[in-house]
Amino acid sequence: MVAAVLLVLLLIATYVVVRSTSLSAVEDVTIVGVEGPRASETRKTLEQAAVGQSTLGFDVGALREAVARMPSITGVDAHVRFPHGVQVKVHQRIAVGALSVDGKKIAVATDGTLLPEWDAADLPIVNGGRATGGRLVPEHRDAARLLAAAPEPLAAKVARVDKTTIVRLSDGPALLFHDGHRLAAKWTAATAVLADPSSVGSTWIDLRVPERPVAGRGAPPPVPAADEPARDLRPGSAEAPAANGMGASDAITEPPAAGPAATAESLTGEVVAGESTTPPAAQQQP
Repeated sequence: MVAAVLLVLLLIATYVVVRSTSLSAVEDVTIVGVEGPRASETRKTLEQAAVGQSTLGFDVGALREAVARMPSITGVDAHVRFPHGVQVKVHQRIAVGALSVDGKKIAVATDGTLLPEWDAADLPIVNGGRATGGRLVPEHRDAARLLAAAPEPLAAKVARVDKTTIVRLSDGPALLFHDGHRLAAKWTAATAVLADPSSVGSTWIDLRVPERPVAGRGAPPPVPAADEPARDLRPGSAEAPAANGMGASDAITEPPAAGPAATAESLTGEVVAGESTTPPAAQQQP
């Protein structure tokens, strides 16, 4: 019994000595998950908070406190590697768009959080967006989610978002999403229609039914009421709105089916070549 007690005391003493000396001091810090214009500064801040701690009693709270004033950081985890290593995993909001406030652009994350430390110079504008308490108001957050869902090739071409769900490309038609539902499918449909040569010259692409995207020139289809089910907008259908300048005689072509990025659903679209003398409402500048 005495020998067992002495052994336990010896182990405790050894642990205390190793923990409180350089034998377990953190020297090698690996940081993953950091992006953005202040990535280097964030890494340096976390390294300073980690180096010198013990891998036998690592305080991850010290890391979280070090980056607490950075709105883009949502969490920090650490995995120690005895005797001298630690891997720090950073959970971060990524900027997808920007607000224009008093002539200055402020970056916005997917969830609508404002990221003033992020360089917003090249980010698309959420036109008319409003924020309160450091975050977009709820009715404008669809715009941020819409931008976050954009595939890389198209994301680089987005200039701004009007009225929360109308995407303006730097060169191309307005993309009419109408709401924040099924964004991945709608972006895939938009990609398929834009890739088809017959869509050249279109001023809008209606994506409210992603399996049946419609592209055309002239006045776009009217936005349905919130409780109105999606309609068949194909020219010649009973529900196709006559005000669009679309009719059964309009030329219709089928853009190619979506490529590898598509979901299990096959996306087909109609491209309308008919014209209207009415100015396209979706193309009017705010």
